[in-house]
Amino acid sequence: VVRSFNLFNLPFFLGSYENVDKIQAGKAGAAIVKEFERGGIKFLAWGENGFRQVTNSKREIKTPQDLAGLKLRVVGSPIFVDIFKQFGADPVNMNWADAVTGFQQKVVDGQENPKSVLTVVKIWEYHKYMTNWNYVLDPLVFGVNMKVWNSFPKDIQKAIEEAAVEAAGYQKALARAHLDGTKSLDILKTKYKVTEMPIEPFKLAVDNGMVITNLTPAQMQAFKDATKPIYDKWIPQIGKNIYDLAVQDMKK
Repeated sequence: VVRSFNLFNLPFFLGSYENVDKIQAGKAGAAIVKEFERGGIKFLAWGENGFRQVTNSKREIKTPQDLAGLKLRVVGSPIFVDIFKQFGADPVNMNWADAVTGFQQKVVDGQENPKSVLTVVKIWEYHKYMTNWNYVLDPLVFGVNMKVWNSFPKDIQKAIEEAAVEAAGYQKALARAHLDGTKSLDILKTKYKVTEMPIEPFKLAVDNGMVITNLTPAQMQAFKDATKPIYDKWIPQIGKNIYDLAVQDMKK
């Protein structure tokens, strides 16, 4: 288990894709990579599914109090459960196939996921409300078992690394399309020669009847303030040194 990977799941810590890139290219990212490699994984590249948003069938979520009492499907990772319990919600760990059935049967009120998942599942068929809050990131790692990696000749290693970096860049651009201005759209068009751009996810949701809530900085701060106990519990597990490096990386 790479505990430092939970850095990306500290609620409302990252704030922007720019900060994500600074951390992954910075000293904190290098420290996390070393932890993967100590665990026997050859790190190749950073990918991602994007920032995670919350949706539900009951009400708009503008304040931490709005989450109280909502039964929400969450990822089974303990930090996710801790976050939503802190808000007074009732987090439920279930796999995604069961979650969709749960939405249909109204066993759960809502869920949280990156926009790519929400678009594919047509979340508007189950939930009316979405809060665009970027509360945590869903990072991915392109990696290989170190023993397998060491069995490859140098030229094969080089080819795999280059392919992983190329694929990760494309995957990130797809995940961020329409969500970082035109930056990722431009990358898809110029670097990867994509001619048919991905659809704008939030416009698609609104066009299908969803209410999208965009938080003000003050509202966002209220959520972050409410999760201080999560920081107190999880920073020691992530590594205070890695957290401090990430804070410094984001200032650059």
